[in-house]
Amino acid sequence: MSRPKRLLVVVLLLFLVLVAAWATLALGAYQGYSGRHVIVVIPQGAGAHSVAGALHEVGVIRSRAFFSLLLQVSASTAALHAGEYRFEGPLTPMAVRRILVAGDVLLHPVTVPEGLRAAQIFDLFIGRGLGTRAGFERAWRRVEWLQGLDDEAADLEGYLYPDTYHVPRFLPEEEILQGMVKRFVSEFGERERRQARALGLTVRQVITLASMVERETSVSDERSLVSSVFHNRLRRGMLLQCDPTVIYALQRSGQYKGRLTRKGLQFDSPYNTYLHRGLPPGPIANPGLESIHATLQPADSDYLYFVSMNTGRHHFSSNLVEHSRAVRRYQR
Repeated sequence: MSRPKRLLVVVLLLFLVLVAAWATLALGAYQGYSGRHVIVVIPQGAGAHSVAGALHEVGVIRSRAFFSLLLQVSASTAALHAGEYRFEGPLTPMAVRRILVAGDVLLHPVTVPEGLRAAQIFDLFIGRGLGTRAGFERAWRRVEWLQGLDDEAADLEGYLYPDTYHVPRFLPEEEILQGMVKRFVSEFGERERRQARALGLTVRQVITLASMVERETSVSDERSLVSSVFHNRLRRGMLLQCDPTVIYALQRSGQYKGRLTRKGLQFDSPYNTYLHRGLPPGPIANPGLESIHATLQPADSDYLYFVSMNTGRHHFSSNLVEHSRAVRRYQR
């Protein structure tokens, strides 16, 4: 073999060795960060180059160029899911790619307690960096999700079911609220609808009453008693005189200062059940299942009044004389 040929063979061998070494490094498992894990945010519409750059910057991958090429060659950039990803331990580029394509994003738990107004629920999600107020307020008007359930609704108040939700970053506000409405629909089933019809109530009326029960008491064994007071008053054509309805009216108008006053009780609103007979126009909060069931199955009582005992519980009365006595005793 001539000298030039021998030189060419040596060069080729060196090149192959270098390629093999590079491939071994590029394809091998890698962890370039300290600590047990690292979180990487992949924004909406990110391309192969920017995804590879974000991963390389925090030490998830060794070679930015190789990983970018891997994504482009495998034509998987369109399949990548935006969101937050948690990477833990040494990973090969192929393993990282599989995580991204599978959309194995971090989920943020958000617990929505019973009895919150929609605006308060929005605050919970926004406080976790999930969604914007403008986005939630737009989604809140998607009343077509209530078609066949509440055709009078102007918004979703009352139908955002209280529960713990696990939400990925960048999930649209519409999907968050639609998930809550679907949860409500799954809980308010045919049995509840039959019970509502037996009481002569629409779903909207049931949820409106349930929201009032929810706001009046957080004590489980009192819910059906509070419900019975409202049912008894409705049957007699009495004013419901429910403080939370007035508070809701004041909150909607931005006039609530944290305390209900005598002047506030005179605030003219269809939600003010001190001024207007019957139910308010719609729900004043988003009730839980206990309050819904208490509304559908009120206690068998002749109670017409209740007053706070300042212990978290209430005293119930069947006539004004007894109620006035209880007010003097507990509200001194």
